[in-house]
Amino acid sequence: MKKRTTIKRKTGKRNQHQSMLVTEKSRFVNEMPTSGELKNLNEGWDVDALVESLKCSALAFLVDRNVPIDDAPHGSAGVLPPDFVALYEHIAGVSAAFTLLFELHCFSLVRHQHSERAYSHLLRAAQCVEFVSVSKLEAGYLAGAARVGDSEKTDKKLERQKILLKHYGGLRAEGKSKQEARRLACARSKIPMSTVKKWFSLEQIEKAYHQFT
Repeated sequence: MKKRTTIKRKTGKRNQHQSMLVTEKSRFVNEMPTSGELKNLNEGWDVDALVESLKCSALAFLVDRNVPIDDAPHGSAGVLPPDFVALYEHIAGVSAAFTLLFELHCFSLVRHQHSERAYSHLLRAAQCVEFVSVSKLEAGYLAGAARVGDSEKTDKKLERQKILLKHYGGLRAEGKSKQEARRLACARSKIPMSTVKKWFSLEQIEKAYHQFT
């Protein structure tokens, strides 16, 4: 019988935040899988193709994080000088990607002579895959959240500008000068003059007012 487990993670340098990512895993419980089930699980898997796929995934992740892995003489094998590692290991997932490449390299070296040792390397590599994958997903989620935040800030700014221009237009219609109208519009819309000056010069606010109307 299969059992599905939901895994929730923490994120942040000290794991102080609840991650939005949730992983579901399935496993057999209370009974061994039948030979037919095992055959179905293993059928079609190519070890060389899997290793190459994991290696390409790790290299692509490093390139995406602007890590010049090709600059290191044996970078694709995860054999890296300490000073190179020190430059990039602070980036989430990068240290795991380095280790993943190294473990895959070790696996390939000994798989035909020492199968037990080889697969211990592969098991350690499998641990790194999860760290790299989570780092990739977290980065995508945080980037999306940042875009949403920027959009909300832009909408709020535009709304405040509309209120300001509405007051400015009314004051100009009353015969106020550009400078006086801008000053009073700031007061009525409760927007600091320093902020308004960043948005508009006297000529710009006059032009924006006419476009607004």
